[in-house]
Amino acid sequence: MITFFVPGNPIPRKAPTFGNGHAHHDDRQHGWKDTIRAYAMKYRPPKPYAGPVRMELTFYMKGNGKTGWHTQRPDFDNLCKITLDALTGVIFIDDSQVCEIQVAKLWDDVSEAGVEITAGKIK
Repeated sequence: MITFFVPGNPIPRKAPTFGNGHAHHDDRQHGWKDTIRAYAMKYRPPKPYAGPVRMELTFYMKGNGKTGWHTQRPDFDNLCKITLDALTGVIFIDDSQVCEIQVAKLWDDVSEAGVEITAGKIK
């Protein structure tokens, strides 16, 4: 089981927009995904996990004086998608291996925004 924290304002995965026959992705998504991947590289197992994987993701959103549950956008499933995509090939072989996941989305005005990630093999 590994646990690490990635500081930064969590960015959700959004569908691309289309124009001039091309798909356009939000550059912030790429930056956040690259940040997650860089931190994951520091904590990765010797080989990406094979088989079923359990994840715990706690997203801390900028609070601006608020605390407790974060009950507005972005949706937690879109936060999970970009996080799992970033961990693919680093923590596990493919995000389809994630069979169990616990997610929390909270306001955080005490420390800093980011995501705490815990990953482990299911035996």
